Amino acid sequence: MNKLWQFLGKIAFWLSYPALAVYLRIGTRTRVLIIVDDEVLLVRGWLGSGEWQMPGGGVHHGEVPVDGALREIKEETGIILRASDLTPIYSAVANYRGLHFRYTCFTAQLAKKPALNKQALEITQIDWVPLKNVTKTNATADTYQAVQTWLNQ
Repeated sequence: MNKLWQFLGKIAFWLSYPALAVYLRIGTRTRVLIIVDDEVLLVRGWLGSGEWQMPGGGVHHGEVPVDGALREIKEETGIILRASDLTPIYSAVANYRGLHFRYTCFTAQLAKKPALNKQALEITQIDWVPLKNVTKTNATADTYQAVQTWLNQ
């Protein structure tokens, strides 16, 4: 069922591409690199290319990026973090399949893996992936960049 959902998401992504190109240029997004030992928590959304990506999403009007990141993490993964758990590592402009958007990337290094509760309508897969297995071919460019930044600290 996940493969069918991902296939339909790819079709929806390309059909909605013009609207996404306009929508993503407005506002800011967040991404969070959640790390436990040598693994990172990654998700695959139903709308997109099917690559691994960091949890995160859009910052609502009147919301600061750290609050948007906390909300998105809870919505997508069920993990409840505090602002003090997040460390901003950089802000950038992502180029995702020709779509450009601004985002702030945070890290959260946890002592143990928390229980996960995948958001059924948005996320098709969620998993702990070894940092060394995150490559340019299986992850979004912003995810790969964040992992490389983390590894090179």
